Amino acid sequence: MAAIRHVKNDRELDEELAKCRAAVVFFSGKECVLCINFERMLRDICKSYRSICCLKANAEDVPRHVKSLGILCVPSLVAYIGGRPVERTAGYIYAPVITGFLASVLRKAYGGVGQAT
Repeated sequence: MAAIRHVKNDRELDEELAKCRAAVVFFSGKECVLCINFERMLRDICKSYRSICCLKANAEDVPRHVKSLGILCVPSLVAYIGGRPVERTAGYIYAPVITGFLASVLRKAYGGVGQAT
């Protein structure tokens, strides 16, 4: 998926996750300055990972997910396989860590070596 799809509420996030075998959700804050730079970096990286749905949700708009996942800070990434959370990060991380995170998601979802596909 070339772009990060922005979801507006818990229901829409559930619907998008149901469509994707593998997904990563970027939990952001509406007033989070770090999140702006993080999103730019993630958007560029997601272009190389078409097999993973890249989604963005403002934490304030998806309170059910934030509560159930125990998300305490933004930016945070949560990886889903088959609609179930399997891995997460918290706080600002850099491109090599994001790339490794997405490769791990691919390995778990599709097997193999986790290359960008």
